[in-house]
Amino acid sequence: MMRWILISLLELLLLGVGVEVLTEKASKKVVVVGGLEEEVRWQVGVMVGQVVKQHLAGCHLVLATANTQHSPVLYQVLRYLAAEVQTGLVVEMGSLLPQGASAAQDVLHDHFLKRLWGDGSSTCHALILDYTSGDAHSTVRFLELCGLWLRPDTRVMFVSNAPEAETVLLQHSLRNTLHALYLLLKNKRFHDLEHNTGLKRGNSKNNGRVNVEVYRRCMYCSGGEAGVQLLHRWDLRFGLPTDLPLFREEPENFMGHKFQSVDKTYFPYFTFERSSDTLGTVVYPQDSLNTRMINAIASHFNFTYEVREPLDGKWGLPGKGKNWTGIIGTLQHQQADFTLDITLTPQRAEVVEFSRVYIDESIVILSSKPRPLPEYLSLIRPLAGELWLILLVSVGVWGVMLWLLQKAWSWASGGRGFNLSSSLFYSLGIMLEDPPNNPPRNITAQVLVGWWLVFCLVVTTAYRSSLISHLVVQGKSPVINSMEDLVARQGWNWGTPRMTGALLLVLSTSPYPAVQKVYKGMQANSIDEGLQLVLEGGYAFIYSKYFLKTLIATRYTDDFGYTPLHISATEYPLFAGNGWAFRRGTPFRRRLDRAIQRLLEAGLVTFWMDDVITTHVRNTWHIKQKDTNGSNANVLTYQKDDDEVVLGLHHLQVTFFLLFVGCSVALITFVMEQLVHTYF
Repeated sequence: MMRWILISLLELLLLGVGVEVLTEKASKKVVVVGGLEEEVRWQVGVMVGQVVKQHLAGCHLVLATANTQHSPVLYQVLRYLAAEVQTGLVVEMGSLLPQGASAAQDVLHDHFLKRLWGDGSSTCHALILDYTSGDAHSTVRFLELCGLWLRPDTRVMFVSNAPEAETVLLQHSLRNTLHALYLLLKNKRFHDLEHNTGLKRGNSKNNGRVNVEVYRRCMYCSGGEAGVQLLHRWDLRFGLPTDLPLFREEPENFMGHKFQSVDKTYFPYFTFERSSDTLGTVVYPQDSLNTRMINAIASHFNFTYEVREPLDGKWGLPGKGKNWTGIIGTLQHQQADFTLDITLTPQRAEVVEFSRVYIDESIVILSSKPRPLPEYLSLIRPLAGELWLILLVSVGVWGVMLWLLQKAWSWASGGRGFNLSSSLFYSLGIMLEDPPNNPPRNITAQVLVGWWLVFCLVVTTAYRSSLISHLVVQGKSPVINSMEDLVARQGWNWGTPRMTGALLLVLSTSPYPAVQKVYKGMQANSIDEGLQLVLEGGYAFIYSKYFLKTLIATRYTDDFGYTPLHISATEYPLFAGNGWAFRRGTPFRRRLDRAIQRLLEAGLVTFWMDDVITTHVRNTWHIKQKDTNGSNANVLTYQKDDDEVVLGLHHLQVTFFLLFVGCSVALITFVMEQLVHTYF
């Protein structure tokens, strides 16, 4: 087995990598295949060299041929490139094509592909293919094997003596290639074009000399689809025109090309109306942030688009065999060109290409606003619970200390002391500013009582000053502003419409204990059901900030702008934010990405997002007013904080309850005393 691997490796090195030209500078890719007459070899080498020198300087060059031993063009091209080019790699296409499912062959192919495209430091790449032998099968398989469809910026040049420009340049392996040329070699006089193209023609006396017709693959020139154009007619006796644009920049005009987009409705980011309830059918975009963005960009670049939902109705999660579901899976399998709105995650970026992030998508916690605390708590709200406990303990401890000191004084002096109950009531009486009339007579107890009086004065003064405000302004329960606040609330539940996509990934991978607890306790509820539970209390709803803001403004806000719902102050970003995602290898991604950047720099993304929400809220209110005929029967009213308040029975209800409880306890005590006195 080892012997076979070594033999295969040697064969690959001898046949697959024929010649390698290396210098100190950058790199480019060139592939040449051919078979021509002996007298034109040098001229062809000069021709390719001129193209490389003028248009491919500083690039990583790969020169590919069907057969390095019988290519009449290869060596002349190499002689020219060796003197002019900075970096080059020559390969034989046939030796690279897989002959079976051998693991050793897979390793060799992977190793070669890493060398083929360089180390990643090159800013441009070029691929020159010798097509003079007309070996279409090997060429197509080679282009697919080297993954050309994933590299739309690679400059590809075919050298051939067969009039097959349209067939070659429109093959599927070049579907994403922006820059592709076909140099057709001719040994006869140039003929006139059937149509006036405005191209230069060679001298009419050039019979027998090598002439070249240069064809270019245009991405969107044929009614928005790929086509082939005759760019130039070139007599090899004369040099290549320096002003001839062989490799144009990325297209600014898509000539009405129709792109395929796959999306889910998610207001205010993107929304649409379905043509039917069947998933995967064409949908019709409605006013939203991304609708405005794509319409502006489409108008500028002259293209159209068609939107469909994913067949499974999902955003996209990893599945079996590295296959994704939903929108991401549709783009992964090249079934659509892009999606207009999806959250950028590291896992998704491995299978699709993203534009720059244009807006954040944060999730927030929606809960009911702080509710008024019961009025019967107004007497105890001025002091915190732990302070009440400390005061109760202090009263008991001080009463016991007074009883012990009086008992010790009575034993030493023979005077009258306090019993334990009298000492405890004495302590409580001073706290309530109603001490007994018979204070202790010894100096020790009087000093103790004096400091207790000072302590009680400070406590009661603080309590009275706070009591008035708590009687007037009703206290409210604490708000929920973070995941920590949510999990700390006893008996609370929480939910979301769906635990899929980026929300599932960010919650399940978070290192924070509170977020993990929220993830484990998450419930799945519809939006209407979840918001109804929020209004009832004891329930929180976790979802997108912009969506919830829109929903609250349209459905849960009265004419005075009041809403009973509260959005948490803490926002939890879903990874980097939202962007457009493209299938891998798309030749137009950079153009659309730059257009998105221009919208960001102009401030239109933020402006459109606010305007979409405002417009939607205004239209919803207009519809609501028409439905109710201007009736305000359901308007909520609430008390403003700056209104003057007159104390009423509901403010002091707790004092009357306290009086009732005190009288009841006294009555029960009286009955018990009578029973004890009568029967015991």
